Amino acid sequence: FFSGLGAYLTMGQTLSAEQQKQAEEQLQKQSEVVTKLYSVIEQQNMLLAEMSKTTDEYDEADEKDLEHDLSGESEIEGVVQRAGRDRRTREEAVDPKEKEAGEVDFKVFEEDATEEERNFMATKPWLGAMAPPSNFKKDPAWDEKPNIALQLEYVYGYRARGCRNNIYWVDESRIVYPAAALGVVLNLSNNTQQFFKGHDDDVICLDFHKKANVVATGQVGKTPSICVWDVDSCQELACLKGFHKRGIISVAFSADGSRIASVGLDNNHSIAVYDWKRGSCLAKTKGDTYRILEVRFNTTKTADGNNDIVTVGQKHIKFWSMAGGSFREKRALLGRKGRRQTNTTVAFTADYTLVGTMDGSMYIFKGRRLWEAVASHTGMIQCMQCDGVNVYTGGKDGKLNMWDGRRFDKINSWNMNKQKELPTPARNRLRAVDILGGKLIVGTIAGEISIIDIASHNMVSVVHSAHHGDWKDKHAYGELWGLTPVPGQKMVFTCGDDATVRCWDIVNRKMKSSEDLFCQAICLSCSPNGMDVAVGFKDGSFSVMATDDMTESIRVRQFRQRVTCIKFSPDGSYLAVGSADSTICIFDVSDEYSLMARCRGHSSTITHLDWCSHSKYLQTTSAGCELLFYERDGTQVTRSRSLKDVEWATQECTFGWNVQGIWPKYSDATDVNMLALSNSRKYLASAEDSGCIKVYNYPCIGSGLDRRGKLRYRPDSFRGYGHSEHVTNVAWLSDDSYVMSTGGADLCVMQWKVV
Repeated sequence: FFSGLGAYLTMGQTLSAEQQKQAEEQLQKQSEVVTKLYSVIEQQNMLLAEMSKTTDEYDEADEKDLEHDLSGESEIEGVVQRAGRDRRTREEAVDPKEKEAGEVDFKVFEEDATEEERNFMATKPWLGAMAPPSNFKKDPAWDEKPNIALQLEYVYGYRARGCRNNIYWVDESRIVYPAAALGVVLNLSNNTQQFFKGHDDDVICLDFHKKANVVATGQVGKTPSICVWDVDSCQELACLKGFHKRGIISVAFSADGSRIASVGLDNNHSIAVYDWKRGSCLAKTKGDTYRILEVRFNTTKTADGNNDIVTVGQKHIKFWSMAGGSFREKRALLGRKGRRQTNTTVAFTADYTLVGTMDGSMYIFKGRRLWEAVASHTGMIQCMQCDGVNVYTGGKDGKLNMWDGRRFDKINSWNMNKQKELPTPARNRLRAVDILGGKLIVGTIAGEISIIDIASHNMVSVVHSAHHGDWKDKHAYGELWGLTPVPGQKMVFTCGDDATVRCWDIVNRKMKSSEDLFCQAICLSCSPNGMDVAVGFKDGSFSVMATDDMTESIRVRQFRQRVTCIKFSPDGSYLAVGSADSTICIFDVSDEYSLMARCRGHSSTITHLDWCSHSKYLQTTSAGCELLFYERDGTQVTRSRSLKDVEWATQECTFGWNVQGIWPKYSDATDVNMLALSNSRKYLASAEDSGCIKVYNYPCIGSGLDRRGKLRYRPDSFRGYGHSEHVTNVAWLSDDSYVMSTGGADLCVMQWKVV
């Protein structure tokens, strides 16, 4: 710049004195502009340095853990994708127009393809492998609704991931918490459950008002709803929707229970306050572009517990006052005692507002000014509760601390990592805590709900257990796929991405045993005598364990890719194992599971397999929608129609003559994940991506599929709702008294009583 200035001045020697003066004035102005620009740049550099100073001290593991919250980017993307798909729309039981069409005699239709036909599949390779049994005559009663129903009796699950402060004491014998798309009231005295079923997607926040005896729950979805319901009857009292988008991350009752504050998952993390009894929105505003994690009504003695709220989140602590239909916001004053960081939870005593932070500090505010910062945990504080005298904090370090509510001295501490009942050695992060009558109820990321007796300083018991997914994956939480009943007993085994296999006692409604695995597991099968269970793993191996003590007898590594399905033959002599490398291997059980045959012919991942009743043939399906048949020596049966009269011991394959009617409208060939034939061979249960469990009469044919995969009409069915994600597996107990199901990302095992 200055070299240009010199040249310009040199050139200015040829100008007149007046022109030279004007040029010098112009250059002076330009010099002042450059000086101001340098000043702005220096201020920006200082600001960036200060921001770096406040964020560089974060523990990288804490940041990854925060990504596991529902407000994290990866989870938001999943919510948006699912919300845009509208996958939760529930279809009608039977379309009257379809029934009026009548029988079509399974003919091939030649008219133009409809939208439904185009959406189902362009090619349907399994159609050519289907054939009606000899002397087939359809019974019209097959298309009617079954004369049985499923009653949801128990849910083994708890929504811990992406949530906090979502378990509450109802009274001395009952607690309330969310699981999948349900609100669950668990009676601890007799281990029974009641359910609120007003939601149709993941319930991700919950608050309970103890004086009014009402619960508020919020869900994810394109147009999410807040439901207010009675905790005794589990009946809906109000449903609030229309303002929030994508999901509702936090709800809170006002001091008198007449109002509800909520925070949404939209880009502005909008805040609303409702009069829930009238169903009206009293005020709404944009919250912050940074993530808001929790909202609570301010119940300190200097605030109005029905009009003042506090929100906390990423670089966010704000105090709000509602007046008329608007909010007035004020930021927290941190001074030199605090620093700008992510704040995860908020609670109140009579005199102080308490905020849990990512670095493990408990910020104590008088009004909105930070009074003290108390080092509380070595990891971020995830939950906080006050009982009027003491304060209870739970952290990522797996510890629950008890503090004096006036001096904030630590009174007591419990290390939740030391529980012998936990089925995994990983660190146990706390997610929720509540206090009643000297007993604490605690929820952890491991899916466990435990009781602590403060007076005795002892853990009373783990009152509820569940699968918890994969903690190591920062972008997802893992899923639950493996399910198999134990023949002749009221027990089932499950396995999933948490690398555990668990046995559930259906009669006593509890987890009987659990075993840590060396690898994530996908599928299970119990031997016909009920003595062994075979487990398929993601690393391409399988192992066989004893059902009584879960000791491993053998492990076989045969495949390059994951094992996707596994099944013992009805006579117990063989074990068929399918994998993602498009092959099925048959092992000889009596010869220490030596490889007996290899079945080839599929072009993609094996999805299902069934043995025939006399253990001679296999039917298998793949992700490429192929339906192939094999002899047990591995020889492919190319003339599939020769097996049209074979009776299959199970019916897990989603393609076949007897299961043509299972497909929902506008579905594709992946929308039904599993089928299960009852032991009486009268009913067929299906697990769908829509979160629905259906029960049909068997065979399930409807009008039959034409060449384009079109069903002119569908059989009627019973439908059970409770799962919030795709239902991955379904199975009948050996006496057909119960149906069990597993949810993919909701990680719940559901127990349905047949009535």
